[in-house]
Amino acid sequence: MPTATSGPPPWQRWLYLGATLVLLLPLWTVPRVATVDGPCHLYNAWVMRHLHDPAYPLFATHFYIDPEPVPNWLIQVLLYVLLAVVPAAAAEKLLLSFYVLLFSAAAWWFAGCQARERRANAFLALPFVYNLLFHFGFYNFLFSLPLFLLAVGWWWRCRERPTWSWALALHGLLLACYFAHIVSLVMAGFVIAVLWAATFERAGWRRWLRQPLVLLPQLALPLWFVASRGASPAASNWTPQEKWQNLSELRPLFLSHTGHGPGTALALLFVVMVAATVAGARREPRDAAAARPRARHPFLLTAAVAVLVYLVCPSGMSGGGVLEPRLVLFPFLVLLPDLAPRWRRFPRAGLTVALSLLVAWESWSLAVWLGRASRGVDELLAGHSQVRPNSRVLDIVFDVYASLDRQAGGHAIGYLAGEKGLIDWNDYQAGTGYFPVRFRPGIRIPQHSELLPDAYQVRRNGPRVDFVYTRAMPPGSHLRRKLRNLYRLVASEGEGELWERRRRWLAPLRRRGRAAAGSPPSGRPASPGAWRPLPLGSPGSARAARPPETPPR
Repeated sequence: MPTATSGPPPWQRWLYLGATLVLLLPLWTVPRVATVDGPCHLYNAWVMRHLHDPAYPLFATHFYIDPEPVPNWLIQVLLYVLLAVVPAAAAEKLLLSFYVLLFSAAAWWFAGCQARERRANAFLALPFVYNLLFHFGFYNFLFSLPLFLLAVGWWWRCRERPTWSWALALHGLLLACYFAHIVSLVMAGFVIAVLWAATFERAGWRRWLRQPLVLLPQLALPLWFVASRGASPAASNWTPQEKWQNLSELRPLFLSHTGHGPGTALALLFVVMVAATVAGARREPRDAAAARPRARHPFLLTAAVAVLVYLVCPSGMSGGGVLEPRLVLFPFLVLLPDLAPRWRRFPRAGLTVALSLLVAWESWSLAVWLGRASRGVDELLAGHSQVRPNSRVLDIVFDVYASLDRQAGGHAIGYLAGEKGLIDWNDYQAGTGYFPVRFRPGIRIPQHSELLPDAYQVRRNGPRVDFVYTRAMPPGSHLRRKLRNLYRLVASEGEGELWERRRRWLAPLRRRGRAAAGSPPSGRPASPGAWRPLPLGSPGSARAARPPETPPR
């Protein structure tokens, strides 16, 4: 936005720093940051750190660490380190604070990768910090966004003067991007490819052809991942109209309040700045334009192609999901280095101030929203106070999809399951092949549907579930009647109820299991294949991996 060749004036730099610090306030004004999958990350990092700790005997019998080089390693490693020095809640806040600072710095650096005076365009990126994926607790993808900006910016700045140190740094950024989230790595490769094609020079075509050769080793891990997980896409759940609305109204942003006015205004601002940039380039003197043999606006061209990719993309691929809300962010972020409208000084200054006020308002509304959601999480955690350490627990939330803040209770038990040594059967990450911590082969995972909680089979899963916690269960629910037969109500807190398995009903099940398996009478050794209920802390007998759950949009 500014035109001075030395970069933005000092007051804008200080304003940007202040806006970044304001973005940290929502994280530190609440007891815990209530997100959907955030507690799962904390729980699995705790399991990694205490996998063979004698104080947590169930961890080693139920989990193991798979060393496969799958994505999603980055957050688990960072939390593993943080949990060594701070409590779980503080570790999550420090992790997210690092993300906010990294995103802000990366956006500032990326926006100025063509010209330093355009660094103030980074103000446009700050509202993207707390997007839908933040509320879902997809921390790996969040960290992949600044890594994407750093990788693309690093390639752009030094592509014409490649050195070994530049190549090593580029591979380090892309590798970190892969272990954060593969979508951002693929988008980084895609953006670099489009920029490379847009900057063709006939005079230096040999050097131009050598540029992509540096990136060839980065194909190894993504190709292995797709080959091992499959490449079949999942059909999109969004209609073309919904895709356009999410793009034109930036619906993945500003979720802490109702309405899409701020997102629509921000998207419109991007459009106006693109139009002003193109119009200003048309008024450029012909001799200056002729001296530029490459594309005038390579990042604008890349953003246009990224929009097309978003519009035709499926909802998931290779087992992953929620693809559209991720891809809709990239066209806007890629635009930052090319936005150069020829506006006067006062409009440019007013725009940066207005964007800072927007960030402050969003931070305040998010802090209020997180405070309300964290109170619901605190109520849920209080309902688990009578769960014995080293037990196996299943949470069944009836209204989990009623609202975004209610979804934050879906995996909230992860905040205390680690410290108590509990087996959280809602830990969907361990039941997939996309995270480092996994359930051991042979562990029989209790199956239940978040959409049909009444269909949960109490008797079949009872031997593996010591406590069942229900939230917002209707008085006349079929599940309540089934629980009363096999469990006893031990605590009630707000909308939550805690049920403990009765001991006496295991004996009939044991006899029934021996009879069904052809076991000898009581008093004689059971045959190796006989079914028997599991004592506290022992694994199951057959694997039933739970498919990854995808939060609704």
